[in-house]
Amino acid sequence: MFLTEYSDYSTTEGFALFAFLAVYAFVIFIFAVAGYVISSIFMSMLFTKAGVDKKWRAWVPIYNTMIFLKLGDINPWYFFVSFIPFVGNIAFLVLYVLAMYRINLKLGLNAVGYTIFGFFLGLIWLIVVAVNKAQFNPASVPPPSWYNNILKDNVRFNGVPNQGYVPFNS
Repeated sequence: MFLTEYSDYSTTEGFALFAFLAVYAFVIFIFAVAGYVISSIFMSMLFTKAGVDKKWRAWVPIYNTMIFLKLGDINPWYFFVSFIPFVGNIAFLVLYVLAMYRINLKLGLNAVGYTIFGFFLGLIWLIVVAVNKAQFNPASVPPPSWYNNILKDNVRFNGVPNQGYVPFNS
């Protein structure tokens, strides 16, 4: 009564739709892989500039974000807040932008301007920051305002340098 025509996707219309979706998914996959490779290359350059030992750390998907947060004085285990439904992604975005801001400060760049640039054009920001001649100097930046509260970074990863003011119990 409601369905006057039955389609089992054996028609040319169904095949054309399937072919279009398959090509579209393949193109999206190629762009995702290219974005991952480009971001890993430039993140490894940023990690080298920051004194992180071994470039492979930039190629491991979750671990590279944890190292990035650590370089930005955010406890790297807060990465996992992104798995909380709905609010987790927003909270992680805020933490990521805070880490980006702190990294810009440590590079001696215009922190607010570069952070806004990085928020809207993250991959291009990563390329610019990685190839920039600025030296990574964590000692030139005062401790973050969250140094004595819940966001405090007191995690130690082997091969990742101490950020200058975070005391560790060795």
